[in-house]
Amino acid sequence: KIRQNVAERLAQLGPVSNLFTLDIWKNAAFIPYPRELASLQDILGIRDSWPFEERHVQILVDDILAGISSLHKVNLQKSLFSVKDILLVRRQNLLYFQIAGLEDCTCFEGIEPTDRQELQSFRNILQLVDGRNKAHRSDLISALLSTLSNSQVLGSKELEAAYEKVRAKDDKLKAEYQKSREDHEKRRAEHESLPSYHKDIVRTELDVYIDAVRVLGTTFGGTIGQNQTPEMR
Repeated sequence: KIRQNVAERLAQLGPVSNLFTLDIWKNAAFIPYPRELASLQDILGIRDSWPFEERHVQILVDDILAGISSLHKVNLQKSLFSVKDILLVRRQNLLYFQIAGLEDCTCFEGIEPTDRQELQSFRNILQLVDGRNKAHRSDLISALLSTLSNSQVLGSKELEAAYEKVRAKDDKLKAEYQKSREDHEKRRAEHESLPSYHKDIVRTELDVYIDAVRVLGTTFGGTIGQNQTPEMR
């Protein structure tokens, strides 16, 4: 059960189904029953020889930053979180990496958060993800770790710097996709053209992780049948 003061602050954000593994209704936490989900811990467990695509890393980082930024808007902080707390959840036919376990959020006063554990948690997740990509290190993760190397907290300045790296990666991926699209159209002019680049296209590719976790039945995958999220246990 999420504390009333935390639920009230979350309610100020409006609809949060694309950010977190819960919905807020009338200032109380309403926990939905997502039909399909997998933890980042389990996804990394099946990816030892199957590294993340860079465009999937970009979605992961973008989603985590969006969740953290939204919490900060209402003076909340998820101080400690790990790969177990990042869930890949299906929402209206699209997949999002969402922060779970918001019952452990803390409230802070003032403009900026002060707990350093949040930044360290974010760094740890980046390092674990990159550790699964030994043969193909993520340029985005390297840039983020370098940008945040001297930071003490994940405040507004740090979040904006991180977002700049994500936007730069997004622009690069768009350019690469556009070139691929143009090359495709030159080679296959008689066939239907590829659609324009959009993050939702990449989100549909994340199905592969949900399917793999379901088939392999990893530790978190064992609870999928009960449709439970960490907030529900």
